[in-house]
Amino acid sequence: KYQPRNPTGQFVEGKPQVPSRGGQTIPLRERFIDKTETAESEILREQRDVAEREANTDELTGLGNQRAWRRALPTAEADSSTIILTGDINNMKAVNDTQGKDAGDAIIKRAADAFKQAAEEAGESRVFRSGIGDEISALVPAGKAEAIQRRAEEIFGEQDAGNQKVSFSVGRGDNFTFDESDLTARKTARKVVRRIDSRQTG
Repeated sequence: KYQPRNPTGQFVEGKPQVPSRGGQTIPLRERFIDKTETAESEILREQRDVAEREANTDELTGLGNQRAWRRALPTAEADSSTIILTGDINNMKAVNDTQGKDAGDAIIKRAADAFKQAAEEAGESRVFRSGIGDEISALVPAGKAEAIQRRAEEIFGEQDAGNQKVSFSVGRGDNFTFDESDLTARKTARKVVRRIDSRQTG
């Protein structure tokens, strides 16, 4: 004789509960189909989520890619509390020309890791590979922008790539055009400082 058990494993009096709908017992075949459809729906949802992540992720850096960047940028530019940071690697062309693409990709990956770390230390995560080359961008609260900007440059530092010295400059602005202008100014300033240093040590 069958005796149902409660969740603790003890026998209880009564008949086992049979799934029902509107007071009518659900046929076994329908119960099986419902479970199968639920499982298939979960698998399809997981597959869509994976496909969406892959479609928005840069393969080299693991950051959001240009597609994700283009989708996020308009909202950021319309929000006065959000600052756009964009970093660019100094002497990147020389590295690619003299050391090759693999060496250039390794430098880009290091810059992406530096920017990501700087953002995460401040509790932020919206970091993207925003260009087809070495441009890395982040969308951050205005109150954290300067600290993240300086920290990203600090983490990357100045590195040797063969016979080239490479560094990372990060510009800041409330829209992408202003951000690019600030980045150009910071890169120019770094070049001037480097020339002065080379003359003093030469």
